[in-house]
Amino acid sequence: CGSDTADYTITVLPNDVTSFFNVDPVQGCAPLTVELTHYTTGDTALYWDLGDGNFSLAEDLSHTYVLPGTYTIELSAFGCGFDSYAQTVTVLPSPTVSFTTSPASVCVGEEFTFTNTSSGITGSQWTFGDGGTSTLTNPTHSYDQSGTFPVTLTVISAVNGCNASLTQNVIVN
Repeated sequence: CGSDTADYTITVLPNDVTSFFNVDPVQGCAPLTVELTHYTTGDTALYWDLGDGNFSLAEDLSHTYVLPGTYTIELSAFGCGFDSYAQTVTVLPSPTVSFTTSPASVCVGEEFTFTNTSSGITGSQWTFGDGGTSTLTNPTHSYDQSGTFPVTLTVISAVNGCNASLTQNVIVN
């Protein structure tokens, strides 16, 4: 019994989402913390797959890779359309550092013998907690006062130049 007309205006937007990000650094020793900075355009939401089982919805972030390996990081951007971009990060193994101290404790003026039991290393750096240092593989050191001193051994890997440190306390009576 008549007619009616309705007009609707629709807007079609172009797929203008472009996903891109920067990783800094792209390679390093475990544990490796990377900074992820996105340069995505046209997005309304971001989704990071960090390649190690972790995910994030943050815009920019820091992430630490604990284990050695190559990880693919993928950023997916959503808006009026979808785009994704991926980069890899390589985490190199750090050396395993270990040492023993003999005897267990000493008196003032007596020497400790430190034995570096690390393997696959090119160098050693010792700090004895009293200002003394050494680059010998298996040094000895005596203290001129009593107390508990932190002894730190830092080693460098022969394979990739990564370093690792271990600190143990010694007791001087």
